[in-house]
Amino acid sequence: MKTVGLGSATKDYCSEDEGAHEDEQDRGCAEAVLVILLQAVATFFVYGKKSWKERFGHTFVALLGLAPLVEGWSVWTGKEDPDLLASGPEMYTLMKTCEIAFESIPESIIQISGLLNSNFSDIKTIQIIGVISSIVSGAFIMTDGNFGFVLSQYLKTPSDLYYGWISKNGGWEKKRQIFGMFLFNACYFSHFVFAMSLFAQAFGSKAPHCSE
Repeated sequence: MKTVGLGSATKDYCSEDEGAHEDEQDRGCAEAVLVILLQAVATFFVYGKKSWKERFGHTFVALLGLAPLVEGWSVWTGKEDPDLLASGPEMYTLMKTCEIAFESIPESIIQISGLLNSNFSDIKTIQIIGVISSIVSGAFIMTDGNFGFVLSQYLKTPSDLYYGWISKNGGWEKKRQIFGMFLFNACYFSHFVFAMSLFAQAFGSKAPHCSE
């Protein structure tokens, strides 16, 4: 048995923690499956006015995990189907919320908690890459959701600006705005998941340990 920690948060755990690692992997898989199932159920009901063939077709697409891509494309191009129980932006928001709440946030918290439970010298590069990729993924989802919703709205208005700052025209100006929003979301998301991870460490999450 050995004691490791990051800062003052020391934990006793068994050096052979393959079981704990497998538990984290199983939890991540379960969360990913839950996200897809929620999206599939939402898609089935949202397309309730369509024929059964179309409903099952869109539900199958959702089960493949492609629903956010399909809905996002329709929103970004301003070609939302009007004959739905929910509008295109509402459907898009639902998909992105599912991805953030049940996939990106739990995955990031689990990976960061793994770092906090490890000795600094034992932290591997792949762990750091995993945390960074989770944060970047969450920031991309949030940025795509924000701009997708705004684009869907201003495609229907003659105004050159939406919310006073989103450029309707393409080019460098819009790219700069998207990049700025991505940086903001990355900072916001990383602060949030780190805070939640520290909260879990202090008030409930325990490192795996074994008897001598």
